[in-house]
Amino acid sequence: MLARDGKLRKTDVATRKQLLRIIQSVPSPNAEHLKQWLAQGSERLDEITDPEIVIEGAINTYREKGYSEKWIAQRRKY
Repeated sequence: MLARDGKLRKTDVATRKQLLRIIQSVPSPNAEHLKQWLAQGSERLDEITDPEIVIEGAINTYREKGYSEKWIAQRRKY
C-alpha cells in the first residue's frame, strides 16, 4: 500500500466477507449489537452494487400488501 511519504508498505487486508467472519467469531455477547449492525451494512452494500435487489424487494413488498401485478407494472415503467 502506498503510504503518505510515497513509499510502499506491506499491509494486512481482508475482504468484506472475511471481516464479517472474523467479527462473527468473537464469542462475546457485547459484540452482538456490532454484528447485527455490520450485517445490515453488508446488505446495504449489496443493494448499492446491484440495484436489482432493491427493485425486487420493492415488488415483493407491493405483492405482500396486495397490489395487483398491473399496478406494479405501471409503477415500474417510471
